[in-house]
Amino acid sequence: MKGGYNVFYRLEYKDGTSAAVRIPSPATKFPDEKVRYEVATMRYVAANTTIPVPKIYHWGTAEENPLGL
Repeated sequence: MKGGYNVFYRLEYKDGTSAAVRIPSPATKFPDEKVRYEVATMRYVAANTTIPVPKIYHWGTAEENPLGL
């Protein structure tokens, strides 16, 4: 699924579990900063409120990724 700011993939595993992968769209300005701020915000909300927040298993920036994604 492609939105204005991200490309989203839902992975479904044989055991019935699923995961989401979200990658900033190529046209997004400052994608690394955007990802850092989103992760920090989700962690803050999870730690300081009762609002349900998806669990982040891993995240990274393009500069940390050998494919540049």
